[in-house]
Amino acid sequence: MISVELRRFIFPALCLAVLAGVFLLGYQFSTFESEGLSPTRSLLAAIQSSPWRWGYALASGVMLLAFLIWVPSQFAEWRMLHRFRHIDSAVLDNDCELCQRFYHSLLELRRRYGETRFMQRIAGRFNFFYHYHTDALVWMNRIVSQVDSNALPANMIASSICAGHPGQVFCGLRYGGGLPSASVRRDEAVYLLAWMDRIEIWSASSSAPICVYERHTLRLVPEQNQMQHASVVLGGQEKNLQKWRQLELRVTNMTQADSEQSPQQQVAELENWLSNITQVYALQPQGNFGIDVDEITSTETDGSELGDHSPLLELLRKLLGSHIDAVFSHETLSIADHDITRSSIVLCSGLGIITVIDVAVAGIVHYSGESQWLHIDSHHRQMMDNACLTAQRSKNTLIDRLVNAGLNRWPVHGLVVFSHSEVQPKLELGRQQVQCDVITLAQLPKWFASQPADDRIRFTKDDYNEVITLLDPARLHSAQLRHA
Repeated sequence: MISVELRRFIFPALCLAVLAGVFLLGYQFSTFESEGLSPTRSLLAAIQSSPWRWGYALASGVMLLAFLIWVPSQFAEWRMLHRFRHIDSAVLDNDCELCQRFYHSLLELRRRYGETRFMQRIAGRFNFFYHYHTDALVWMNRIVSQVDSNALPANMIASSICAGHPGQVFCGLRYGGGLPSASVRRDEAVYLLAWMDRIEIWSASSSAPICVYERHTLRLVPEQNQMQHASVVLGGQEKNLQKWRQLELRVTNMTQADSEQSPQQQVAELENWLSNITQVYALQPQGNFGIDVDEITSTETDGSELGDHSPLLELLRKLLGSHIDAVFSHETLSIADHDITRSSIVLCSGLGIITVIDVAVAGIVHYSGESQWLHIDSHHRQMMDNACLTAQRSKNTLIDRLVNAGLNRWPVHGLVVFSHSEVQPKLELGRQQVQCDVITLAQLPKWFASQPADDRIRFTKDDYNEVITLLDPARLHSAQLRHA
């Protein structure tokens, strides 16, 4: 394998070699004389007299010609990469309009270039340091590979990603009837997009959902079965109008992945898909596996009389019961271990324990894996400690404490959050890689939602009490006195 440093010099060196060969070719022709022979014979004689020089010059000329033919096919890719050259996770999450344009451009190039070239030459150029947008690119590519990309609504893809929910999509349906609108043609491709509380119906040509159902009201009734297609009626309560609506949908062999399945088999898959979606919705309120969120909120309030109202902690508490199971405030932890008490400790089923370092500074922060970060605020430049290293120390100290207490059954992660609303974090490319994920406060819900979940990682109420005993004994003692 060629090293990264060596690959950086191959293209400039090749360009210089080709240019030198082209100049040599021009020089050779300028000094060429026929000497009374036919031009062809004289040229062959000149080549035979100095084959290496002419061979190098002619090969350079052919390479230059091939390059000039190849360049126009790369203009769209180069223009897109240049236009979004400063894109990172923070920029996309803070600017919804820019995020929409970014994913519209990516989808257009995916349609034009195909999966292999898109993933290698375009998607791989964007180095996102937390997983949400990387996963979103993979999600978009997977959907496009299943259907006719020209019949895919671009706004469904871009809006879902920019809203922080690249949800489950069911493809292989066509519109049969039921909408009081002439904008959706009969037999036009439609898609079901599942969100936490609703199902959106998108058509191939729509810029917005053509219908939105409340998720828990969905009913599917099979109707006609034929050799080429099967008809089903999807009924449910429309979310905005609060009216019951029924759509007739035709299930056909539209997707590439299901081309060998019969329409009847695809109806069964649609029924299973809707059943799983409904079950996930029904089980969601019990996602804390026995931990009483009201009890956690109550104990947090009693232990936070010291003005513990930072934006980070307020958001973490709002996520209780949905993304996370429990929060231990960095301002109220009662153990005498500064490496741990400077971070907030989060319990998250499916992920583990996260030590969160809050960086509440405004201005521009240039961060990397180096020991110092550059902070620029109101034209003042100063160095600050690498918060990732702080998160790493907190993580390692917590792991040691868990091991000593016999509680080392969960993975521990580090995370740095810029919580100020006017901060502009900028990743320094080409420097040492950061030691953990670095995100802004607005990105926090997306970060939790994008992490790969492991169903074996669970926190019960007993686990929560054990962690309290280990990390916050003063809070536990206060709660015991209050209930005595």
